[in-house]
Amino acid sequence: MYYRLLIIGGLLSLAACAQNPPPPTTVRICDDRGCADRPTDQVAYDAKDVNKEDPRIAALKEVAKTEPKAAYDLALRYFRGDGVRQDSYQALVWMRESAEHGNLAAQKALGNFYLFGLEEMGSDPREADKWLSIAASRGDKESKKLLEEARRAKRSDEEDFKWRTQWRSELGTWSMTVDVDGVPCRVKVSPVGAKPEDDDVRVVARSLGLSLHEARARALVAWSARQAAGGALGKEGG
Repeated sequence: MYYRLLIIGGLLSLAACAQNPPPPTTVRICDDRGCADRPTDQVAYDAKDVNKEDPRIAALKEVAKTEPKAAYDLALRYFRGDGVRQDSYQALVWMRESAEHGNLAAQKALGNFYLFGLEEMGSDPREADKWLSIAASRGDKESKKLLEEARRAKRSDEEDFKWRTQWRSELGTWSMTVDVDGVPCRVKVSPVGAKPEDDDVRVVARSLGLSLHEARARALVAWSARQAAGGALGKEGG
């Protein structure tokens, strides 16, 4: 009986060990340079290493300052996140650097960036027209086709601007009331811009403990947000 209990106890101990394996002693860490297994008791990697630039990228940046082809390569790396952290702004900066120094591939790519927009950056048909025109004049067939699309977008933007200008001119001066952290403020708008009413700005300043400059700035921010949201207009005449 004693031996039977001993055997059962041993089996239960083995089962417990199987159900509770020892914790891992390493963890896999990945960054721009690749992946590696590191001890779990090791303090996080040196913060200086995070911002340390790959020597190859640093060297490429130096060359890119004078070599258009290198600048184009660097722009593509930033666009794709190849060896560097993906950065649309840096991609655009280096692509312009290359295009302005005559690289045809960069001129064509820049035209595409401006025509279709680059992530959070919106499109710019005027710039697209400029760079695609240059690339097309140098014999690039695809740029020639895209140039037609860029010019249609450019005309559309110009017509929209004319319509808005005419509409505002006919409307004259109008006003709207915006909410500045719970305090109402009237903003007078004309074709030349927006101006918060001085009396209301003083009320906002007193109510929120702001300077007149801060109160006026907040009113303009609230007005911009209301405009973006399609706020109702109150025509005052003009």
